[in-house]
Amino acid sequence: MMKSLKKYLYFPLLSIAVYGILISCQDAPSFFDQNSTKHMFNQSEKSKKLMKIETKNAHQVSQEHLDNRPKMIETFRITMDSSNQEKMPVKMLWLIDNSTTMEDDIDQVQDGINGFINALKEDHGIDITVTFVSCINETRDPESMSYCIPQSVSDHPSITIYDQVIQSTDDFGVAALLLGKDELFNNVGINKSSNLLFQTASDSDTTRLFFLQFTPSGPGQRPYPFEKNTSVDISSLSSYFQNHGVNVIISVTDDRSAMSSKAFLNFLELNYGSRSSFKFFGYINQEKDTKYGNHYQSLAKELGGQIFDISSRSGKQTAYGIFFKDLAEQIKETTIVNTFTLKSKCLAVKKVILDKKTLHPSLYSCKDTDLIINKNAITGNHDLSVKYYQ
Repeated sequence: MMKSLKKYLYFPLLSIAVYGILISCQDAPSFFDQNSTKHMFNQSEKSKKLMKIETKNAHQVSQEHLDNRPKMIETFRITMDSSNQEKMPVKMLWLIDNSTTMEDDIDQVQDGINGFINALKEDHGIDITVTFVSCINETRDPESMSYCIPQSVSDHPSITIYDQVIQSTDDFGVAALLLGKDELFNNVGINKSSNLLFQTASDSDTTRLFFLQFTPSGPGQRPYPFEKNTSVDISSLSSYFQNHGVNVIISVTDDRSAMSSKAFLNFLELNYGSRSSFKFFGYINQEKDTKYGNHYQSLAKELGGQIFDISSRSGKQTAYGIFFKDLAEQIKETTIVNTFTLKSKCLAVKKVILDKKTLHPSLYSCKDTDLIINKNAITGNHDLSVKYYQ
């Protein structure tokens, strides 16, 4: 059955203060033969599709599709009053590792998050929505050996809990299955219905087809990013993130990621047409992440964000205070943007150059005829050039 998001209305402030928080803080073309409408593949059909995806994945096809679109180059002379400032809404998706080693971390996250949200909403006027992806204590299977968060966390009006177990290394894989739009599943013959549960271990060939759409080839790339059997209600959060706003993904885990940062970045581009509206923060075991590919650290660097290390168990309380303070600071700053009106409708931005210096992709995006640039990227008068796909 589809799991339902649970919302409640009132939440008392918790005792742990978030100190310092008040400082100024695709279109993916189908590369499959669409002649067959079968829901299940026989082995030979699966093998052919696997070979075809391995030759050219959907991310590559999508980029070629963009490159074939008409391009427009526009230049602006920026003055202090030449752009309109706007405060963007924020949506946060917390991916909580539910393994037993995470007990202390989950307690501190749930204690700190409420004061964090209240300060951003009440003191800075930021429209913020938070969803935890985690199992819930009250609905937990006693034999599951999972450490979950209590239902009471969602008593805050801005917090929702999506009841889903995340195993130690499965956070990005589960996120892709939850956030994936129908087209990504239709591409590989998975026709979503209200009663469909995705059994990752028992349907590994189909799972591999799905993930091969955005998993690049090369060492360390796994097209099947799960270690244990996991049931996921696919596409159930496909409409959660929107391109117009600040989309924040946060992983809380003391383990490594089974999906590479490159694969997850490809997924965001394929699923949303652009990754420019996304930020990533991680509360992780940095030593383990470094040992197994730097995937969390690379994602924070590519999307703009920050990594906080939980390797030192004795320093957790201090680290959590810094975590919420810095996270609030960065979210506050990234919600205020400059907007410029383009001559044509923008499908995606290829490059923005400010005073002959190329801006990092995390600092800009576009929607319709609006070019959106982070406030902190522009101060004073500048020459700006943008190249975008129409």
